[in-house]
Amino acid sequence: MLNRKQILKNSKLYSLRPYIVDDQGILRINSRINEAKFRSNEKNPIIVPKESKFAELIVKEKHLRLLHGGVTVTLSQIRRKYWIPQEGQPIRKIIIRCLAYKKYSVKPADQFSGQLPRDRILESPPFTVIGVDLTGPVYVKLGNEVEKSYIALFTCAVTIAVHIELVSGLSTRKFILALRHFLSRSSNFKTIYSDNASTLKCASKDIQYFFNIIKDEDVVKYNLP
Repeated sequence: MLNRKQILKNSKLYSLRPYIVDDQGILRINSRINEAKFRSNEKNPIIVPKESKFAELIVKEKHLRLLHGGVTVTLSQIRRKYWIPQEGQPIRKIIIRCLAYKKYSVKPADQFSGQLPRDRILESPPFTVIGVDLTGPVYVKLGNEVEKSYIALFTCAVTIAVHIELVSGLSTRKFILALRHFLSRSSNFKTIYSDNASTLKCASKDIQYFFNIIKDEDVVKYNLP
C-alpha cells in the first residue's frame, strides 16, 4: 500500500478495507462506524498480524491488566485499539498457558448426588417429617416500641410446604412456644431435623426430658384412674 498498490481480493485483509494513516505505515481498518462517538482507535483499530511478537505482547499486557481475565474480556479490551485477524485463536493459545489463569478458571470436581434419606421419599401427610431453622433478626413494632424478633421456618421434607412462626427471642423457652403453636396446627409430625444452633439443641434436650418423664412407668401408674 505504501507503493500505492491495491490489496488482492484473495488476501485476508481485503474484507477489512485497510488504509494507511501516516508515513509510518500504520495499517488501520476502514470500519463502518466512523460517525459513532467513539475514539479514533476504536473506530479504526490498528491491524496487527496474529503470528507476530507484537500481537503476543499485546495479549499478555491486556491479560495481566485485567487480572488474568478470560478470552472474551481480553478480546474486548484489545479491540479498543488493535485488530488481530482471527484473534480468538491466538488469544486463547496465549491465555491457556498462563498458570494463574488455569488456577482461577479450573472447574470444580464433579460430585454425584447421594441417595435421598427415607424420610424425604416415603409418602406421608404434610409436616410428618420437619426441618426447622431460625432466621433473622426482624424488627416488629408493638405499639410505640420496636422489638427484635426472629422467624422460625418449619419445612416439610416431603412436600416442601413451609410454615412460618414469629419468635420473640432466641431463648429455648420462646422457641418451644413457637413449636407448640406450630404443632397445634400440624399434629402428624414424627421427626424434626435442625442444625446445631444452641437454641435448638437446648430445646431438643428439654423435649427429650419431657418425653422421658411421660414414658416413666411410675408416672403412668400415678395417672391411671
